[in-house]
Amino acid sequence: MLMNSKVYNVLKYITMIVLPALTTLWLSVGSIWGFPYVEPIGATLTAVTAFLGAILGISTSLYNIREQRKDELTDMQKTFEKEETPDE
Repeated sequence: MLMNSKVYNVLKYITMIVLPALTTLWLSVGSIWGFPYVEPIGATLTAVTAFLGAILGISTSLYNIREQRKDELTDMQKTFEKEETPDE
């Protein structure tokens, strides 16, 4: 299943900006103020961030492969059409 660009961009922003910042905030403030479960929640946030990063990386690779194949097919089609067109 392919993501549309809006979903991809939102997930990318959350993965690259929001979750690392939230994890840092939770670990820092939680330790200072003695919040419960600071380390397990921080580890969970880190794991979710890594998982989303991997999924987005795979999605990007698949998208790039598809685009490259589209370009190759377009080039082959142009070459084929050029060969079929009689010289005038």
